[in-house]
Amino acid sequence: MIESTFGIPLTDDTEAERYRKELVAQSNHIALLKRDMAELTESHYKLLEAHKKLIEERDNLKIQLNIQDYWEDDKTA
Repeated sequence: MIESTFGIPLTDDTEAERYRKELVAQSNHIALLKRDMAELTESHYKLLEAHKKLIEERDNLKIQLNIQDYWEDDKTA
């Protein structure tokens, strides 16, 4: 009986090969997930930056039009 590096007993070479193929497939899947996560994170931060610029542009327009306090909520009433 063969024992894997993780302590899982393997009965023969075929089972060991099947286990190795499964590990390779999982590592490929993990690499894809990591790449997707990196792309999503990059997109997220680009979106946050664009949102920040739009908010600044909106606030500047409010100041130019002298309406910066027009839409503010009065939460004390």
